Amino acid sequence: MKKNFRKTIFIILLLLNLNIMCSCSGTPKLTIKNVSDEEILKVRIEYNNSIETIKSIDIGTIKINDVFVHEIDEKMESSIKLIFYDSLDKRYEEIVVGYVYQGVSGENVTIKKNSEGKFIFEQK
Repeated sequence: MKKNFRKTIFIILLLLNLNIMCSCSGTPKLTIKNVSDEEILKVRIEYNNSIETIKSIDIGTIKINDVFVHEIDEKMESSIKLIFYDSLDKRYEEIVVGYVYQGVSGENVTIKKNSEGKFIFEQK
């Protein structure tokens, strides 16, 4: 009886350990959430090095309370800039990942408006 109990505990611990390892080794993601009171338009992500834009990804529109998730390309040593426009065609941009490298963790960006009605970026 004790032998079966030990085997069961061992198997449970092994499965828990494997689950933790698998959940930590996934592709990092950039999550963009729009919690403002208007759509954000012409949304684009750019991978940049110190000289030029390496890769540009057009996302389009992120509607109110929508979330967009992008898998970060860890192979590009660069930064990631988020660019979008408001309904008056004013451009907003922010570097949301300072340095991309193998093993980088993901990033969560929330776009909202401040008390003056201007878009702001909040990162966690």
